[in-house]
Amino acid sequence: MAAGKLQVIGARGPGRLMPLSPRVPACCRCSSMGSLWECRVAPCGTILHFTDNYRSQLANTQSLNLLPVQKCIENYTGKCSAPHVLMNDGGRLGNKMCQYLSLYLLRHIFGIRVSITQNMNTSLGRVFENITVPVRDPACFTSSTTHIHYNDLYQMLFRAVQRSTNVSSGSKAGPLLTKSYYVRNNPCPRDLLLAHRDLLKHLLVFKKEVIMQANHNINVALSRLNRTRHDVTLVTVHVRRTDYIRYMKRRMNISALDELYFQRAFDFYRRRVPRPAVFVVVSDDLKWCKKLLTTPDVVLAGSRSPAVDQAVLSLGDHIVTSYGTFSYMGAILSNGHITHPINSNPRYTDVYCIKSMDFHLIPRDREDPYNSTNTLP
Repeated sequence: MAAGKLQVIGARGPGRLMPLSPRVPACCRCSSMGSLWECRVAPCGTILHFTDNYRSQLANTQSLNLLPVQKCIENYTGKCSAPHVLMNDGGRLGNKMCQYLSLYLLRHIFGIRVSITQNMNTSLGRVFENITVPVRDPACFTSSTTHIHYNDLYQMLFRAVQRSTNVSSGSKAGPLLTKSYYVRNNPCPRDLLLAHRDLLKHLLVFKKEVIMQANHNINVALSRLNRTRHDVTLVTVHVRRTDYIRYMKRRMNISALDELYFQRAFDFYRRRVPRPAVFVVVSDDLKWCKKLLTTPDVVLAGSRSPAVDQAVLSLGDHIVTSYGTFSYMGAILSNGHITHPINSNPRYTDVYCIKSMDFHLIPRDREDPYNSTNTLP
């Protein structure tokens, strides 16, 4: 690309952006989930053949055609005595959304029976219209389950497919589950979810009153800048702080994102979109945002409702994310491109194996270790 010239992306649709991802290990060497990454690339690459978009996003995935896994019957329930997988329902809205979609993908990819708790059904049902995964009914779903980590379960299912697939005919023989399992952790496999983004964003449809309030909040925010949705590129922004600062420090020794990351992410879009960018921010710390992020094209639209804030994130043409499942779920349900913070901390590996033209890692450190390999706006 010639100096001074930038590729332009549309207000909607994927477009093409200059990659900013730092050098990270190849998927077969990613350490966050051990050897699972080595297994996961095959089902992602072989099962996601339903649309050209999936295949184009995964064109560079290793072992693309390693295993001829077949499309599973989406609405399979089987006999009530058949093994199933029950998902943990811990955490708040972002966690539950991740858990629900991760469970749905097990059924979508492997064709197994799955179920959710009544608590998850009730919690998500307050926000979304179409919670279709069945609630665990004792009459048809055994209460005898073995606890397992999602990553281990995914790996086990994939290996079962390897063993049971007749390579010559491409058909599966025998059940993949021999007993029922309870997923005990809060899964949110970023690479797997983003690879299925086109599918998943239609699985969680906000209730009418939630989406109406989100649109109202956006319109009110834009009116403060004398703008409307029709003359701007709307970039939604999630800023997670408060309790999450302590959690990330304890879990991964990562400090809170400061204004530098968000300024870089804003500049990333400012220099690439055809219409003026306006950044609509939702956060659990709006005072911090007002003090450090406010510029003529940045406006706050946060509310006291996590559901409405999540809906606001989904309505942008593009999105700026921070850490956490709430932020990432906003990205999965949103349109266009995604920016995400990255630094040199080896303990943060959640997004290392994402392969998508829509996903862009923006260095968050003041001394950027990737300056030698990346060109920032």
